[in-house]
Amino acid sequence: MHETASPGRARSRHVNVVMCTHARVGRLGTTLRQLGYQQGCSVSLYIWNNNSAESARIRKIIAQSPARIETYVYDSRENIGGYGRFLIARDLAVPQEPVLFIDDDAHLERDAVSCLLDEYEPALISSFWAFRFNTLHSFYSRIRVRPGAAADLCGTAGAICASSLFADPGMFQCPPRYRRLEDMWLSFFAMKNGFKLIASACRIRLIADGLDSSWRFPRNEFYRFLVMNGWPIGVSGRATSNPPDRSHRPVGS
Repeated sequence: MHETASPGRARSRHVNVVMCTHARVGRLGTTLRQLGYQQGCSVSLYIWNNNSAESARIRKIIAQSPARIETYVYDSRENIGGYGRFLIARDLAVPQEPVLFIDDDAHLERDAVSCLLDEYEPALISSFWAFRFNTLHSFYSRIRVRPGAAADLCGTAGAICASSLFADPGMFQCPPRYRRLEDMWLSFFAMKNGFKLIASACRIRLIADGLDSSWRFPRNEFYRFLVMNGWPIGVSGRATSNPPDRSHRPVGS
């Protein structure tokens, strides 16, 4: 772990923010500015770098950023995708303390982090990217839920949960074939351990830059595997006023 920026302002409410990056290093300066502008809280940023060739560039961007944020970089020897954020969260695990996840393609409004902190509970995952499933057979038959509603799946693009969840060795028993689908594993493991999942009201959006690669991975296959292994998805008795989400659905899936 390498400290690469000076400490930020006085900490009133403070949270550790974890982000992975690979192909969007050019957005890091924007992310740092947006974190520096957060209202009512301060942050430390932990970056899992899946692209070792960009290590020097990442450090240069951090050093030149006007945002005074305590920032650390973990350089990975291989690209393990978003699963790397869990390895950092394990290092940061403290009872009763939250950890906040963002993606390198997330646009954060100034109250985004404070909103997630307000929603934090020790046995809860709150995410702006949250869905309920309509069937036990297809990952893609799902609806995005409104803020405050119960969910089956919480994405890690803008989410908060207890850091102590990552002190459990079971969190790291995801089959290697599926580790690039870390949001599914996190949701499964958390629900199996009594966590509730909800949709956050925080104001975050994802940029559309064509660089998202997660949809190349076997989501349907992993979904059925997790269901067979006890993912406690509630598919009965739910309103389906929202249309099923079909964005990024691969052809023929």
